[in-house]
Amino acid sequence: MRVPLSWLREYVDVDLSPEELARRPVHMRQPRECVSEVPTYDLRAVVDGAVVAERRVASPGLRADRPLTVEENIRLSPGHHDVTVTFVPADEASDGKRLSFTGRLRFERQRVVLVTYDGSVLVARGERAGAAVAGPARH
Repeated sequence: MRVPLSWLREYVDVDLSPEELARRPVHMRQPRECVSEVPTYDLRAVVDGAVVAERRVASPGLRADRPLTVEENIRLSPGHHDVTVTFVPADEASDGKRLSFTGRLRFERQRVVLVTYDGSVLVARGERAGAAVAGPARH
């Protein structure tokens, strides 16, 4: 279907000129250029005052549009440990969420403790029992 650009402007904001639109492949002839920015995050994990993990992470996928997951295997002796995990945008001016978890967690042999985002805060969960382990979370 062909539509005059003058008619299209009545219904849609057109940022590209007719020549720019014509040069694009048919499937890319969108009248507006859409740009999305996905922030890169800095992850930092501290156990009993010692930094045990620190790295920059970005969302996977061609357009960085996949869910962001990070896996860090940290070996700890059994018992209680003070744990702080921070997950903040690498660019401080970014609109990305700033998340942190601070708590005293009990670690046991053959047990996995997962720090995860539940939609509003970071929480710790013990995989074996599937229940919340401990500690307040804040962002």
